[in-house]
Amino acid sequence: MLTAFVDGLMPGIRSLRPPVFAGILWALVVWLVIADELPPPKDATGWIAQVYAVMGWIGTAGLAVVVGVAVFLIGVAALALTDPLATLVGRLGREFTAVVQWQRYARARRRDFGRVRAEALGTIESLKDQNTAAAERRRASAQAEISQVEEGERYFGRRANPRRLYTPRTKKARHALGEPPLVPFESESSVITELITDALFDAMHADGKSPDDFSYIDESGDTSIAERLNKELGSDPLEVVRGLDEGLYSDLDRERGERLVRLAVSFPLIALGLYVAITITPWLGIVVAAAGVVLLVRYSTVQSGERDRILNLLVLNSKFTAAMKAASREGQLRYFSARREYDRREKRRAKEEEEQRAEAAAKRARQAMEAS
Repeated sequence: MLTAFVDGLMPGIRSLRPPVFAGILWALVVWLVIADELPPPKDATGWIAQVYAVMGWIGTAGLAVVVGVAVFLIGVAALALTDPLATLVGRLGREFTAVVQWQRYARARRRDFGRVRAEALGTIESLKDQNTAAAERRRASAQAEISQVEEGERYFGRRANPRRLYTPRTKKARHALGEPPLVPFESESSVITELITDALFDAMHADGKSPDDFSYIDESGDTSIAERLNKELGSDPLEVVRGLDEGLYSDLDRERGERLVRLAVSFPLIALGLYVAITITPWLGIVVAAAGVVLLVRYSTVQSGERDRILNLLVLNSKFTAAMKAASREGQLRYFSARREYDRREKRRAKEEEEQRAEAAAKRARQAMEAS
């Protein structure tokens, strides 16, 4: 019972740490800036003298309470002002990561034009005598690869330079290179698509079938289910995790608490570093400010990807929301639909074969009668 009580208190305690740490550091920065300007108590006048008088009247314990409350309020106000900036930095960090991934993908695609063409031509050559639905699908895929390579060569030139430093992610470039593969679980849409595909192929394997048995399988996502998942997660997906897995929620809440503390101290560290660099020693100030910048960039980027990480963990731990369960059912229904089409096709094929056998038997009978 005591353990459950403590576990219930921990999220609230963790939420207090960011404003407290931020308030302490901001108060330190403010104190360093104004300390030399404050007169001693015997020389103070005006409101400063009144502050000294109140401090003497409330005593040490009261002063500690006042300072603690002031530090907390400073931290709350500072976080309210700096959180939007941290969010912006996180988004810029993710955009930068996406740009880097696109450049790597573009270079790899340009470098592999020749190999992809050779493999596609080899696939078409190996399937030229096969007339099955699976062979036709593989030929179509290989031909699409060749068309993609030709489009890329027209865009970059016949001798595509793999060391080209920058390829803009324009519509023309994406059309020439193709879209890079999605990172698993990077959004609600990709999660829904993954769940539908997994359920579809699980049902297929349980039925003893393979993709080659089917002429067409719908592996696309479902926008309506993705929208439902987005609404379920809301503004704070961690609350959804709390209702699904208390242990996972505790781990993620602890991670968030540590991350928010580091973000909270990043801005005052930058300010402290600038002050030290200007007034004391540049090198020490640069080190302190750089530490703040590193904390800001790293943890704001991680914070901006928290939603995707939660989705990832929910899928990996098989903790599904209602929308995610609906996606799994959708995958099963798509397989059953494909299986019904497969059964109809097999019946038609069996009927055609039976008719052909009957026709062949009748032909042989006629030939036998004519011969006799």
